[in-house]
Amino acid sequence: TGLHTTYGDRIYYSEIGRYDTFPSHNYIDAVLGDSESYIGIQEYADRLLAFKENSVQIINVASSSDSGWFLEENLKFHGIRHPSAATKTQYGIAWINDGGCYLYNGRRVVNLIDDKIDDDEWASFIGVTETHASIIGYERHKKQLIIMKDCTATQSDSGDAYIYDFKTKAWVKLINAIDDSYPYSNFVHDWNGDLLIAAQDGSDVDTYKWDSDDTSTKSDISFTTKDIDFGNPSAIKKIYKAYITYKSDGAETTPFTYAVDGKGNFSGDGGGTFTGNFANTSSKWDVLTITPSSTLSVQSLQLKFTGPTAGLFDINDVSIEYRPIHKKVS
Repeated sequence: TGLHTTYGDRIYYSEIGRYDTFPSHNYIDAVLGDSESYIGIQEYADRLLAFKENSVQIINVASSSDSGWFLEENLKFHGIRHPSAATKTQYGIAWINDGGCYLYNGRRVVNLIDDKIDDDEWASFIGVTETHASIIGYERHKKQLIIMKDCTATQSDSGDAYIYDFKTKAWVKLINAIDDSYPYSNFVHDWNGDLLIAAQDGSDVDTYKWDSDDTSTKSDISFTTKDIDFGNPSAIKKIYKAYITYKSDGAETTPFTYAVDGKGNFSGDGGGTFTGNFANTSSKWDVLTITPSSTLSVQSLQLKFTGPTAGLFDINDVSIEYRPIHKKVS
């Protein structure tokens, strides 16, 4: 047997028209000496995104000659730990680590969890060890990202998942979205563009299609708004009321709570309950007015809706009545 040398921080490329042929002299050394190895690579337009363990290199390969290729940006703390922690979407390249869910759209990198998911909650979900293998997939029909907590089935609640919807720019967390009894493959797309994943069940490998149209009854449903600062985070605002356009086939008592000033605490330290009840609207749209027990004076406000234990409900929009106070926080 011959000896093999592994170059962990080299990217090899083929000759023009000779696919899967990689001469030993055809390689890119984007960043050397950082003690990291490449985990995965994705291409978008005329850029390569080369993922290492702790960093990402954006390489411009627009030139027809390899001599014109160059390192455009080296993003620290943006690396991945698993080859399936990055995926291509029609909006750009998306990837995950314990710091966030990132999207490169050809011009810049944005963190999709900013002002949407608490950093500590996200880090706990993704994990900070190599054995915690979170993976990501893209469902192109609904334009959604799916992030599975742990494809190795070694963590508690491995089958939990987050969904990001590109249309609404909203996140949803799903409990036990995927059966965590088995280890899983990466997400892939079939000939029809459907999102697939494979599970190892003993000596068998079963393939499943992702389907988020489950119509069975769910419980413990809630949603939380971002921390709303009304475009002026340093000013104090008086919060008087909020108006919810909704429809429901059942009644629900005081379903809305609030947290203030970025604390994320809905039951204490400034948090509390809004007065106002859902009524049975017979599946017709209605407007619910909710009020705090006393007028709130806050820098920012976050609302949380806890769904009923039974019945169907829809929420169309939320409007908040407030007045800015023209003085800064002392």
